[in-house]
Amino acid sequence: MAYAIIQAGGKQFRVTKGEVLRVPSLSGEVGSSVNFDALVQGIGDAIAIGTPVLEDTQVTATIVEHGRGPKVIVFKKKRRKQYKKKHGHRQGFTAIRIESIGAGLDEIEEEVSAPEPTESAAEETAAAAAAEEVEEATDEMEAAAETEAEEDVETAAAEAEESVEEIEAEAEEAIEAEAEAEESVEETAVEAEEAVEAAAETEEAVEAATETEEAAGEAEEAAGETQEAAGEAEEDEKE
Repeated sequence: MAYAIIQAGGKQFRVTKGEVLRVPSLSGEVGSSVNFDALVQGIGDAIAIGTPVLEDTQVTATIVEHGRGPKVIVFKKKRRKQYKKKHGHRQGFTAIRIESIGAGLDEIEEEVSAPEPTESAAEETAAAAAAEEVEEATDEMEAAAETEAEEDVETAAAEAEESVEEIEAEAEEAIEAEAEAEESVEETAVEAEEAVEAAAETEEAVEAATETEEAAGEAEEAAGETQEAAGEAEEDEKE
């Protein structure tokens, strides 16, 4: 099957006719056509490599839709700095359908079907090796991009987990502080009850002292009456 390698948004893609794929966001309305320069073009074992692109060879595609990928959460926090920042990101993309992979395929097909001279075996081997190198480089670029995205997600997840642990620790401290406050309130209530009891005892003591003073006054009055009675008795005896 004929294929071509194109570049879009700084990335390289291997495409075939009729394929639908997502590339970084492109300008243009849905249904409009876009053209890409072909870096490599091939069919079967035959291949043509551009320097850096193939002249007079373009890949034609139709825009199918514009959209955005899944949300990636990015969370940043600095411990003990009161710094927290959270935002999401959705990478935009454009879905395209490959309509044709450019001119020059007929010549490549002729090369495939034509008898291959013995002297071109080395050239074909070199071309095949170059195609493999291009494909490997494309795979490495895609793998590096995926690895970088995974690392970003893992970093964000680790920071979020650390933030959750700190929040849980703060919540535990708050619960302990609340328990201590409740204990302090209970102790204060006990002390208040004891103070009330002491005040009641003091009041009883004051009442007892008052009764004692009254009793002493009555005793003094009784003693006075007794002295008066004694004085009257002495006067009676004198008379």
